[in-house]
Amino acid sequence: PHGLTLESMAESRPKVDDTVDQKLKNKFFLIRHGQAFSNTEGILVSNPDIGIKKYGLTDTGKQQAKEAAETLKSLLSLEDDLSEKVLVVSSDFLRTKETAEIIHSNLVIKQPIRFETALRERRMGDLDMTSDFNVVRKLWSHDRVDPTHNEYGAESVMEMVVRMSHLIQQLDKEYAGRIIVMISHGDPSQCIHTVFMGLSPSEFRTQPGFQNCEIRQLLEPEIN
Repeated sequence: PHGLTLESMAESRPKVDDTVDQKLKNKFFLIRHGQAFSNTEGILVSNPDIGIKKYGLTDTGKQQAKEAAETLKSLLSLEDDLSEKVLVVSSDFLRTKETAEIIHSNLVIKQPIRFETALRERRMGDLDMTSDFNVVRKLWSHDRVDPTHNEYGAESVMEMVVRMSHLIQQLDKEYAGRIIVMISHGDPSQCIHTVFMGLSPSEFRTQPGFQNCEIRQLLEPEIN
């Protein structure tokens, strides 16, 4: 089938049989933040005015970030000069920032952490700071039907795909031969990972959700 480049991902709705045929010049890894106090309290925190300052990692979350760093070391054990080659790019929310700092420190990375708003949490609109997951499940039902919907004033699935794909494209133009570790949040990570699997954005709810500090590599789908 005709390949889907990162640029076209941001401009049109991908079909199930489309593939990403743009050869990436860098290795990209996605990591969801470690367990945060927003997770243990069961509330959605998507407003940057709050998320940047509050709801950082729990002790469990900090340990998860340390373990993620060790897992990355194992995954990249055949790579030379990790301290020079790895670039950590993170959402600026406190929970992602703290996760990034722990991973950055444990891998002894020389280049400073790069913070990008494109990696922020999904904007939840009227559902921000809610703990009513019955309503949230209704939002998820809309996600399955229409990836362009903005019910409850929430950011659509496609809007997440657009900002994430634009950032990946931008980073891939700036660097070559690097290992780029992106620290983000559950929904944005799952959306772009689903698209890289060659699936429609509306199918992201059918895929396993990102667990805290889970690591997944972004790989271009094979062309049949």
